[in-house]
Amino acid sequence: MTGSSFADGVFGAASALISVYSAARLVAARKAGTSSGVSAEITSLLMGLGMAAMFLPALNVLPPTVWIGVFAVNAAWLIAALPRAAAAGVLAKGERHRLNPVISAVAMIYMFATMGAPSTAAATSVASPASGGLVLAHDHGGGGGFDATPLNVTFAVYFLAHAMWSAGLVVRSGTPSGGDRPVSTVSRESTGTRVTAVCHVVMGLGMSYMFASMVG
Repeated sequence: MTGSSFADGVFGAASALISVYSAARLVAARKAGTSSGVSAEITSLLMGLGMAAMFLPALNVLPPTVWIGVFAVNAAWLIAALPRAAAAGVLAKGERHRLNPVISAVAMIYMFATMGAPSTAAATSVASPASGGLVLAHDHGGGGGFDATPLNVTFAVYFLAHAMWSAGLVVRSGTPSGGDRPVSTVSRESTGTRVTAVCHVVMGLGMSYMFASMVG
């Protein structure tokens, strides 16, 4: 998608693995009868699949319009839940990272819309020799068109920052404090938190890489 077949392959494979991991966590949550974090896991699952489709277009069987619809429904669902989350104090200071699923869903809508939209620029969605798929349109305002560069840079910086924040969480989750709970339970929860944070690091880097490639 970006022109680097090696990087696309690595991020594509990692994204596919993240979607499998998120699906496993959803199944586990359903068996346990818990609903905590389900919305975020569903978004991670969809993002993993969507990113794999963009990085590995040869394996993508869905047109951009379908992906846009999927993430539009996901974004609407997440946004509709925000008032309840705010009332419960979830969006208080220190918890605003929970807005990331909403931002991620919106970013995916924008990405797939850019992928499928015609462009007047020279780099308009042409066949990519490296990946066999379509590259994202690079319309920087030529001919009076919309200059998407500031938005692309903003998304690239945001996802890079979120990846760095998640990397910090990986380190912090390595020293769990369990109180009176069994050590095995605390260790299991800490491992789950750490793996999830690693997934966010990979997705953040992948999204930042994609948006950065649209700036050049």
